[in-house]
Amino acid sequence: LFGILFKHVVLGRLKEGRHPLWGGVYLRWYLTDRVLSIFGKGIFAASDPLYSLYLRLLGANVGKGCSISPYAKVGEHDLLEFR
Repeated sequence: LFGILFKHVVLGRLKEGRHPLWGGVYLRWYLTDRVLSIFGKGIFAASDPLYSLYLRLLGANVGKGCSISPYAKVGEHDLLEFR
């Protein structure tokens, strides 16, 4: 849960667009990506429905009935939409 909270506090909602390398958005995204990889998925990796909840908490738009494997490597959660 710390990784999810960290993402929302440090990065907020990521908007699509062009962001300069080493700019503020990139550095906040990189730091958030590192923190999420360090803390991992935790209990959310136990099943597909929990992993879908994890993605929703990170900002992804996951439709009802979508089954996403916890082994899937997913990034830029705010820009994802699963239907």
